[in-house]
Amino acid sequence: MNPLTDTDKSLLALYLDLAEDFYALAQQTGHHILDLYSWAAQPHIQAYLNFHHNHTRHIQDRDARQTLHHVLTTAPSDVERRRAATTLLRATRTTPKPPLSPAPTTPHSMPGCLDPSMPSSPATSPHANSAITPQQATELAALLPALLKEIAGHTAADLPPPQPVQSPSNPPSRHPAAHPPPPTAH
Repeated sequence: MNPLTDTDKSLLALYLDLAEDFYALAQQTGHHILDLYSWAAQPHIQAYLNFHHNHTRHIQDRDARQTLHHVLTTAPSDVERRRAATTLLRATRTTPKPPLSPAPTTPHSMPGCLDPSMPSSPATSPHANSAITPQQATELAALLPALLKEIAGHTAADLPPPQPVQSPSNPPSRHPAAHPPPPTAH
């Protein structure tokens, strides 16, 4: 970034002190608001504003992670520690995990899942674009005992075994093909 002139530096500092409020800046400096818009749109001013916004996001993210870590280490409830751990794991995931198995290509390859009349259908699910699938939630739940052991000093014996997660948008299928009859002896 190029160094700022003293005028730009003082104007930018005041703008940031006023929570990036152009109207307050115009009132305090006597500059016309359109002149302030033009000043702020200059590439060298935009570079400083972008850096400031990125730094502000970094500070907010750091504070949120520190708060979650505090909950992980001090919360008396396993439920609260699991929630904090889950949130931390989601926040630290840098790239989405690819699906573990290929998506079904026909309605019959995964009964009930692609049938629009079924409540679990992705076409009718309010969570169709969720960031985490039930399978990923189950995998995450399987990781939590080890994470809690490492962070909070618990052992896996302190926690119940992980259970498969059923989200409201993906309840157990009631489709007859999902529960075939038991095999008969011949």
